[in-house]
Amino acid sequence: MASPEKSRMLAFLTLSCAMQHLFFRYDQMIQCLSVSRHHRLTVKLANTLSNIMFDVILGSTLILLVTMFFNIHEWLDWSLIRMERLAENVEQLITSMIAMPVGLKLNRPLNSALGGFFLYHIHIWKTYMTLIRPFLLLVLDLFLLSGLFGASFQLALVSDLIAIATIHIYCFYGYAARLHAFQLNGLISLWRLFRGKKWNQLKRRVDSFYYGSDQLFVGSVCFTAFLFLAPTILLYYVVFYTLRIIILAIQVMIKTIIASLISLPVYGIFAWLLGLRSVMNCKQYTVLETRNRNVEIVLKFQRISFSFLFHQDQYFGENPFVLNKSLPENFFVSMLTGKLV
Repeated sequence: MASPEKSRMLAFLTLSCAMQHLFFRYDQMIQCLSVSRHHRLTVKLANTLSNIMFDVILGSTLILLVTMFFNIHEWLDWSLIRMERLAENVEQLITSMIAMPVGLKLNRPLNSALGGFFLYHIHIWKTYMTLIRPFLLLVLDLFLLSGLFGASFQLALVSDLIAIATIHIYCFYGYAARLHAFQLNGLISLWRLFRGKKWNQLKRRVDSFYYGSDQLFVGSVCFTAFLFLAPTILLYYVVFYTLRIIILAIQVMIKTIIASLISLPVYGIFAWLLGLRSVMNCKQYTVLETRNRNVEIVLKFQRISFSFLFHQDQYFGENPFVLNKSLPENFFVSMLTGKLV
């Protein structure tokens, strides 16, 4: 496979938290094997191996408790009911927006068109949930087997399942964001027209430009249309953006827990509590001269700080679930301009 195709495939696979977790563990195992060939047991290697063992034991314990106290079929039915209620709540929300709540002065034809468009997609989503119901048992069986990959992998699967269960909300947010971005760019371009300015795509700057009367007339009509349609599009964008942020906050919380689990220095914590030399640093040394003119060096060791155990250089691999990687770049700029987050 060519490298561009491979890089695109990897970029697509990393959209899944579970795939990111598998890539991270695979990279850790490769580095552990590379270090173990030199017959060296370092703190970094011990932290990585102990973390993997702890993660697998915790995941297997959770699966054992779930199978002992919960019925898988009942849990599946409960999940499907929750997903159906979520779709119904979104449907009620869209219906209330079509009815122009709290006296909002919206554009009636555009409001009806957008509301009908989103309601049709909810109907498609309900049909989709009915069709995939037989395959969800297979997904649950795979979830039970995921305990062998650790509790962090189970949480990654939960994050992916939340993304799949709320994909209709993401689609609604994507449609509204594209409309908002198109409208915002149109208003900005038309505002430049009134000021006698034009965006120069080649020089990437705003230059002065002379417009004819016909161009100003068409620009005025378009600007008026965009301006009066703005409240309707903005309402749908704000509502679906809020729903998107709620789902994103839940996923960020799950990713934060995953990041804490896969970076937990189990060996380092036990070594620090037991006062082993592997987690000690030389604080100071003293050079003494004996009567026989021999030189003695007295070293004084001190345990490293507990917070230092959680630094990234204490385990192999680069944690893909840290907070600065979970949130998109230029978050607030994307919120105002309608870029997807």
